[in-house]
Amino acid sequence: MQAVHFLSLLLSCLLGLSSTTPAVRAGTVTADYAFARMLDNIGGASSTSAVPGKNVLRGAVIASPSTASPDYFYSWVRDSAMTMKVVIESYIKGQHGVTRSLIDNWVGAEYVHQRNAMGSSSSLGEPKFNADGSLFTGPWGRPQNDGPALRATALMKYARTIGLSDPLIASKLYKSDLSQPSLIKSDLEYVAHHWQDPTFDLWEEVQATHFFTLAVQRRALAEGAEFATAMKDPGAASYYTQQASAIQSKLQTFWNASSHRIQAYQSTPASFNRDGLDCAVLLASVHGWNQSSAGAGTNPRWFGPASDRVLATTRQYVDSFRTLYPINKRASAPKSVGVGRYPSDIYDGVATSEGNPWFLCTTTVAEILYDARNLWEKEVG
Repeated sequence: MQAVHFLSLLLSCLLGLSSTTPAVRAGTVTADYAFARMLDNIGGASSTSAVPGKNVLRGAVIASPSTASPDYFYSWVRDSAMTMKVVIESYIKGQHGVTRSLIDNWVGAEYVHQRNAMGSSSSLGEPKFNADGSLFTGPWGRPQNDGPALRATALMKYARTIGLSDPLIASKLYKSDLSQPSLIKSDLEYVAHHWQDPTFDLWEEVQATHFFTLAVQRRALAEGAEFATAMKDPGAASYYTQQASAIQSKLQTFWNASSHRIQAYQSTPASFNRDGLDCAVLLASVHGWNQSSAGAGTNPRWFGPASDRVLATTRQYVDSFRTLYPINKRASAPKSVGVGRYPSDIYDGVATSEGNPWFLCTTTVAEILYDARNLWEKEVG
């Protein structure tokens, strides 16, 4: 959907800015400009890359050219998959000059990442890699089990685009024989066998059971069952369907009937004291519902953007920020408001002091509302 493109492009545009990027006046950023800046953060994708000459693995999506305060010069599985879903969609539509070689290079980079992750203690839950593709071995929040699910979803979309008989499918993307590792199959198997494990959240802050992670895992396995069927792998298809159904049941337990909202996490540490209102729930709705399933967008069990539970949660989440941050000084309801990750956030981008509105979260609210309107018009009339 168009809002997905806006969200991803805006984020990537901001991340792609470096000290050598030409200044752009506020209000003049176009989709083409944003897309070009996004490609600048992909190894070997652009002659004007923000990451040239830094030993970057060809095809690796780098979070930011910044190497200090903060150091984001790494490739995260989650961020890469979400970025490449936008690139793949542009390739399908023939937009922005995206070539197949660009996406194939990313497939190659993720193949390297996945192989390297298999040798780590976190296996495919390894969250990030050095720019050259090697395993990051420093202390970090591990595992992060949303990454394989998001990557599998993006890769399945690409596989369907190029056709299941394409040589790339058999060589790198899907082999039913588990003794011959392949990207999609390995990711789906990992998700199917590890979705019940405690994992760090997408903010990389707390190890628990997370709504966002489960939502994207459910989607990956539901779509994975269809993909496995198409690949004549019926045993896997049946198993993925069973696990997706089990996750579906688990997700229902995140609905808090007394507070009328979806909680972002369960089974948190004893010292954890957040109230559960979190942008992660909205991101789960955007990225976790099966868009090919009729009625899923409004079905409360799927937690799609137009479901009453997601909209009720969105309202509470937005209202919780109305008294926070100077930019919201006059943001009484129903005026729009700049929102952050969660109301008690103290991460300032480098250290801890005071949180702030995030582009990611504020545009996700907009996407929820746009999608809800479009889905109700399409599915309800």
